[in-house]
Amino acid sequence: MGVHVYCVVPAGFGPPDGTRGIEGEAVGFGDAGMVGCWMSRHDSRPAPTAESIRVHNDVVKAGMTDDVTPVPLRFGQWFADADTAVAEVGSDAERWRSLLAGFAGFVEYGIRVRYAMAAPAVSAVRVVRPGPLTSGTAYMAALAKREADAADRRRDAERAAAWIAGRTSAIVRDSRWEAGRGVDVVAVAHLVARADTGAYRSAVESLRAERPEVSVMLTGPWPPWSFVA
Repeated sequence: MGVHVYCVVPAGFGPPDGTRGIEGEAVGFGDAGMVGCWMSRHDSRPAPTAESIRVHNDVVKAGMTDDVTPVPLRFGQWFADADTAVAEVGSDAERWRSLLAGFAGFVEYGIRVRYAMAAPAVSAVRVVRPGPLTSGTAYMAALAKREADAADRRRDAERAAAWIAGRTSAIVRDSRWEAGRGVDVVAVAHLVARADTGAYRSAVESLRAERPEVSVMLTGPWPPWSFVA
């Protein structure tokens, strides 16, 4: 028996009545003094299945209001009992309060820029391993090409991230990006005020109009997963 914790919330901010979490278990409130947390009780640690991860995210989203954005916790926060979970959350209450204040009224959006016409070279994303008949020279050449391709992808990602920042930096509070994989050029996360979502979506549309040769995909709003250090 133990508890699975979903998120950290302001003091006294309990889940809506009837909120159900992983395996259909009721989600309850843990009072940690200056902050609180949402948790559910289970006979054993929930497995990280696609369904459980989806429900975990849904519970966090249930706490998003115009004024409150919970601090989402990565899947797998498992404690022996509710008292232990509450004590752990309460031990870092000042950090949680700072994050809650920064997230209040904000949501996360994601942008992915994807090659629309053709996929990048396979060698840029595959691990090169020498076969039994591969010479040392050929192996080193393959590694060098892989590294060069990866550097090219990194430069493409940096340029794409800079392009997006040039159109959105006046709107977003914070951003994160990483080089894409496969056909993705770059993945960007933005922290956006709810009041600015209209302007933000318009900026994304301008990106699409400006570069029709690539695919610009927008997802969200989400809890601010990318901005929890």
